[in-house]
Amino acid sequence: MSIFASQVTQVVSYPGAPGSEIVIRKLAPKDLAKAARASQKRALDDLLEVGGTEALKALKAFETERPKTDDDAPSGPVAEPNPLDGYDLGTLVLRGVKSWNFEVPVSAESVDDLDEDALTWLATAVLKLSKPSLFLSAEEREAARKNG
Repeated sequence: MSIFASQVTQVVSYPGAPGSEIVIRKLAPKDLAKAARASQKRALDDLLEVGGTEALKALKAFETERPKTDDDAPSGPVAEPNPLDGYDLGTLVLRGVKSWNFEVPVSAESVDDLDEDALTWLATAVLKLSKPSLFLSAEEREAARKNG
């Protein structure tokens, strides 16, 4: 395995398209940061669209004024965090897919045109190759921490 992210590649096949061959690459830290910034920008744009800081203040005021109930307490096991949270899926795919054998070439337009399942699946494959530690279970993370 190379120390250069762009030289680490993997061929995957999308389950919804038998015979597909998609070459993905490991993303460098700058690419991951770009995907994180795109996600942050989208979240900020969404916030501004619903009223910006005034909307946040109103939500916070509602939360502090509302009486706490038993429904507020967590029930059952806590869900594992979603490794894709905090990343823009389109950016992960656009930066991480080197080529595919579909009739449409890899481009910003073709990535924007992917259906939601394909986009999520490809983004997951790219992120797993780039940051496999994000996909460890709580038990695996604890074992890795103990083993150094």
